[in-house]
Amino acid sequence: MPDFTLSRRSLAGLSLGLASTGLSSPALTENARCTASPAVSTASEILRTPQGALIGEVVERKGDRIASYKGIPYAQPPIGGRRWRAAEAAPAWNCTRDATTFGPQAVQLAEPDAMFYALPQAMQSEDCLYLNVWTPAMPGQSQASLPVMVWIHGGAFVTGAGSIPVYDGAALARKGVVVVTINYRLGVLGYFAHPELVAEASGGICANFGTTDQIEALRWVARNIEAFGGDPGNVTIFGQSAGAMSVCQLLASPPSKGLFHRAIGQSGGFFFPMRALGRASWGGPPAEELGRRFAERIGAPSLEALRAMPAQSLVAAAPAHGDLLNQNGALMCVDGIVFERPVHETFRLGHQHAVPVLVGFASDEGSGIADYGAVPAISDSVKYESEIRRRYGAFAGRYLALYPSGDAQSAVFDAFRDEAFGWHVMEWAARTAQVRRDAFLYYFTHTPPGAEALRPVFGSKIAHRIGAYHAADIAYVFDNADRPLMSVWGDGKAHANRPSATPRESDIRLADIMSDYWVAFARTGTPHAPGLPPWGPFTQAGGRYMRFGDAAAEPSRHLLPGMWELHTDINAARARAELFWYFANLGIAGPELTR
Repeated sequence: MPDFTLSRRSLAGLSLGLASTGLSSPALTENARCTASPAVSTASEILRTPQGALIGEVVERKGDRIASYKGIPYAQPPIGGRRWRAAEAAPAWNCTRDATTFGPQAVQLAEPDAMFYALPQAMQSEDCLYLNVWTPAMPGQSQASLPVMVWIHGGAFVTGAGSIPVYDGAALARKGVVVVTINYRLGVLGYFAHPELVAEASGGICANFGTTDQIEALRWVARNIEAFGGDPGNVTIFGQSAGAMSVCQLLASPPSKGLFHRAIGQSGGFFFPMRALGRASWGGPPAEELGRRFAERIGAPSLEALRAMPAQSLVAAAPAHGDLLNQNGALMCVDGIVFERPVHETFRLGHQHAVPVLVGFASDEGSGIADYGAVPAISDSVKYESEIRRRYGAFAGRYLALYPSGDAQSAVFDAFRDEAFGWHVMEWAARTAQVRRDAFLYYFTHTPPGAEALRPVFGSKIAHRIGAYHAADIAYVFDNADRPLMSVWGDGKAHANRPSATPRESDIRLADIMSDYWVAFARTGTPHAPGLPPWGPFTQAGGRYMRFGDAAAEPSRHLLPGMWELHTDINAARARAELFWYFANLGIAGPELTR
């Protein structure tokens, strides 16, 4: 019988969204970033904010002047005794702070150069809670109050940063919005639970620290964004992969209420099971007990010992004990404060924040992710069908009708796309009706330059078309068709962050279209852009969605018929059987429903 489970190495490397490599380094000192007499050039902009004065720079993007301010601290450094404490606002300063360079990334593992999402090394530190702003509003000019778009990066909650080049906000800002990108704590440093943390918090926040970072960044926006020309009463949060999951989580988190007014989720929702503090769940012990077992395994049985460990050592140790930490070192859990109940239950009850949403996914989501072993290689149709019947029992007939065995490898990729992303997105759209707000659904099918190539599936000689890969839509949303996440060269391999193939006219046009829709949604809550096809709200009965293909937006209906219904029933059966499921056990690697 073939083994389709993920190895610990594969699980450790699974990177949904964007991965980045980096070098651990000490945090920048205030003296390095905040000086009494900063060097001011003709390309500089000095801005006074409630937090303090900033010196930024003016950048040219597509013929327009945009002011950018980088590396702004929004929360106190989570170092020393503040490791594993809820984010708190960064203090103000009395000098003029240099805001022309990005702050350090969160501590994270490096990706090998051959991996699909590997990016160049960058400075890392636990002192990572910084954000960046791009605005068309120049100091001293009369300014309208502009919509604000706050980007939450992806990376499976273990990698990534707001400074990755494809997230550059200048091109989007020139369309009349203020763009903010943020860092937040990742992996075991961002999502962890332990009995001593529970005792230390005395009824306060003792888990989900990365989510508290995201909330504190939104509080920073509420306090400061007017100085950048933004409207704190019109904030859209948007993100891709783990960033989209974060957006979904924030809709279900009571402390984030009122801090944003629209939400966009690209290739992700968070309707997976969640562990809980203080009680057993999903066949396992309380979340803090799992954290205690992890600490004992790595030889740091007390909170004092855990806080004394170098951050890089903690992050490096987590993947080897992924069986205790859910997935990729992240122990996200129901803690009673950040999350009062599992996210999916909050949506099922209609208790999520009542805001309009725009959500969607791509047609080749498994591409790239397959490098981490998440999408197994299989070409034997007989073995594929046998495995599906063994794992899905009474659901196997419906499953094989949607993902037939005639082309087993394509079936595996399509099923992973739908179970990991498509179902969550459509469930999110459907549940939005319960709070009487509109949801807008999209499907991204455009193949970026070079992505027509074939790429070997992890651990095999079987090749699969790259296509509209996971995260391909980001460059188009940011109107950055000239700086996509990946550049796929003629050798069939993906090379991160290197000069890309020259964007075609279709890429430039599609980036203009998608960014227009996203900005229109941020402005009004409906993606109605002048000169573009009307995009109607999604309902289960009407099934409306927008298909983004080659240089075009095409209003369509009834995306992937039967998909949402099948996976709704499968996931309900898993819940009844208390089978914990996550990205490690989907599709052909899914837990057996026949036992």
